[in-house]
Amino acid sequence: MAVAINASGHSVGSSGNDAVEWSKDGTATVLADLPGTESAAAVAINKEGASVGYCLVGGTAVATHWSAAGVVKNLQTILGAGWTDTGAAGINNAGDICGSGMHNGVESAFELLWVPKAGSTDNGSYVNAASQSILAASAIHAPVTESSSHGFASVGHGPG
Repeated sequence: MAVAINASGHSVGSSGNDAVEWSKDGTATVLADLPGTESAAAVAINKEGASVGYCLVGGTAVATHWSAAGVVKNLQTILGAGWTDTGAAGINNAGDICGSGMHNGVESAFELLWVPKAGSTDNGSYVNAASQSILAASAIHAPVTESSSHGFASVGHGPG
């Protein structure tokens, strides 16, 4: 089941228990799993081909990022202590990610900002927007017209 498509015609979703990306010609590629994954789904893809979603590990959703090169990343480790049952719901063309989960027992939204290394668009790191000052976070990327939150209008989460 495909759930998102980018301008290049690549789509993402799931097949069986696997997160999958389909190329424009329909070729399917199973995306890598986090260790211990029971099932996974990709729910958004950007113009660069990076996608996000979740892996179900030990019965709990874990927000997941797949780079265009196929490298899988556990986003919950970036969010830090207190976050559980997370899912990434969107990734914009700058690479910023939004999602939601439980933070200290309260349903909460998150935003992770992509900070590229100088001179590189595919090498850098994510920072938790909540741990950055508003001024510093807004200076990372030029304003995006879709919303004041780096181009994200809404968040959802997890397998359900």
